[in-house]
Amino acid sequence: MKKIYNRITYISLLFYICATINAQQVNTLYFMKNIEIRSEYNPAFQPIENLYFELPITPNFRFELGNNSLNFNDVIFNQKINGVDSTITFLHPKANKNDFYKKLHSTTRISNDFRVNLFGFGFRVKKNYFTFNIAQRTSTSIYLPKDLFKLLLFGTDTLGTTSYNLNKSAMNSTVYSEIAFGYSRKINDKLTLGATFKYLIGQANFSTNIKNFNLTGGIDKWSIDATGSINTSIPSVNVPIKRDGSVDFDRITTSYLFNSSWHDLMLTSNYGLGLDAGATYKIRPNLELSASLTDLGFIRWRENLTNATLNANYEFAGLNYQINDNVSNKIDSIKDVYNKAFKTNATHKAYTTFLTTRMNLGAEYSLLKDTLSVGLLSSTLFANKALYPEITASANYSPYYWFSSSLSYSFVNGQFNSLGLGVQFKIATVNMYITTDFIPFNYYERRVFNFQTGIIYSLCDPRIREKKREKEYKKQFNPKGNWCTERYNK
Repeated sequence: MKKIYNRITYISLLFYICATINAQQVNTLYFMKNIEIRSEYNPAFQPIENLYFELPITPNFRFELGNNSLNFNDVIFNQKINGVDSTITFLHPKANKNDFYKKLHSTTRISNDFRVNLFGFGFRVKKNYFTFNIAQRTSTSIYLPKDLFKLLLFGTDTLGTTSYNLNKSAMNSTVYSEIAFGYSRKINDKLTLGATFKYLIGQANFSTNIKNFNLTGGIDKWSIDATGSINTSIPSVNVPIKRDGSVDFDRITTSYLFNSSWHDLMLTSNYGLGLDAGATYKIRPNLELSASLTDLGFIRWRENLTNATLNANYEFAGLNYQINDNVSNKIDSIKDVYNKAFKTNATHKAYTTFLTTRMNLGAEYSLLKDTLSVGLLSSTLFANKALYPEITASANYSPYYWFSSSLSYSFVNGQFNSLGLGVQFKIATVNMYITTDFIPFNYYERRVFNFQTGIIYSLCDPRIREKKREKEYKKQFNPKGNWCTERYNK
């Protein structure tokens, strides 16, 4: 168990270090009742099975990577150059930079989310359902304002403006473990309430808080007006501070991550708490409304700390670059400008970060004795003082207790052309599933890629028992009757 846990930690930390780009869920899974762990999206959802297990040998995991502005073919595409078909990028001299610029949102959010469930179980006691889960999570988001692309694409003299508002620039990345205890109760035939309480252990964090960042550029002179802060908690990294309070970049040292002990990586003193809360309400027997808030919480960082408060009010000459210039010398010039412009006050003090919260509002209408249903889900992410809404419509088909499927259509990141699919099979006690909001027809026209999959071991499925008892009833008492109907009519 310890070896598996350690490997998962290394993988999560690699995502943290290497991610170059918090949807935090696969919306297609929301209405798939045969998948036990959909309670992660709404803790009021009680699994149908009376008992289930998640084991580290066949973990359930979720992965997402994407952005809210650009498709892949907006960045790399085919175009005729001098009569020849060529593959070029948006930076090619023959590419239409205006078309690229118009496709950008006011803030481009690039995100990566990874979750793996290491161990878990759930069980029913009358009207109550209890769950327990241990998971490892990684979440990274980068926010790039549109004015940054304006500067990179057009420079300072093409659009008739030299002012660039970069206030929405940000990067937030966190690696942490989650130990969750869930409870839900059927208050009556209509109302079910649920909550999940989480104990969080942080392993690594990088977060920025930009309060003001304005850049004015010209051919002869540039000026920077910026204030903000950067907080980090990164294992195996030592960031020394000079006597004047600035970061000593030349003396930053790192130790080899894989030589770090399991205890140093996992059992840190970076603790936090989290909460999921949800409810379902049946307006009619075949119409159910649901609502939830997930990932309300914080982590208090106390280990491997560096805090840097940045202040800049500085003017400097523009940087000229020629093809034959020495690249290292030019980097040194940029570094020199940075050191002069930003007055850094660094410390090693504890700080707090907050989880990225999501709100789900759902409605599901069932047909044909719950064999078929249609659902509508509104899911909104709260991140970097902005809202990122998603809307998903789904058709869900569950003809047998051992098979179910869902076909979804979503409006995500400004696109209403995302077709999703979920499929679930159960063989004996083994419940297997795979879900995605983006069927891979053509990834060149996609902004986001996600999926969730895994294996769950479920026992005591009441639907199997009902089927057996119904057969016994027909055989012994009334071949034309229905045991369930007779039972519930009494």
